Amino acid sequence: MAISAIAGNYPGGIRITAILDEGAWTAATGAMNAMGTYETTWTAATPLKEGQIVALSNDAANLYTATGGLMVVERPVNAEALIIGQIVSSPTLVVSPTTTDADTDTLAERLAGKYYRIAEVEIWMFAKITKASVTTASSTNHIVPGVATKLNYDISLGIVAGDEGLQLKTAAANGVGIVPLNYVDDTTTAIFSCLVGITGFGYAVS
Repeated sequence: MAISAIAGNYPGGIRITAILDEGAWTAATGAMNAMGTYETTWTAATPLKEGQIVALSNDAANLYTATGGLMVVERPVNAEALIIGQIVSSPTLVVSPTTTDADTDTLAERLAGKYYRIAEVEIWMFAKITKASVTTASSTNHIVPGVATKLNYDISLGIVAGDEGLQLKTAAANGVGIVPLNYVDDTTTAIFSCLVGITGFGYAVS
């Protein structure tokens, strides 16, 4: 999508490739193409296209490992506060859905089979987007995409790692300036990868 620099639509933000969560796919057989032969076609429950505004997906299936480190966006729903940007390229299909509709019922299934489209999305609110290492504390402080209050900078691990990359720790509250773009399950003590957006000053803990 060409962003006008003349009237009312100026370039901005950060452009990254994102997964489009368009809901379950439905297969249809017997559609005739331009060559006069029959083929299988698919329709998405909530299709997206170039130019549309999108929201960040906060689904628990939106894990860094499941998405390959990409962000997942979807059509906005009523009363949510997760509007994140605009699709600025034509979506492309990664893997054609199977003819078994049940294989794409959930986001977890679509991510596992790569039954989704990707597109370039212009993100509006971040100074930087980066991969971070998140140390969990075996509690219930799950890191939900879009919730910026549960991630703190880990000074100790940052020093041990030689400040190579962003080292974070889960917290019950007081996180600021770092917005997770993937889900992190905090029920076990471990280190997980998470894509995050930086909005401002962060909170440091030892």
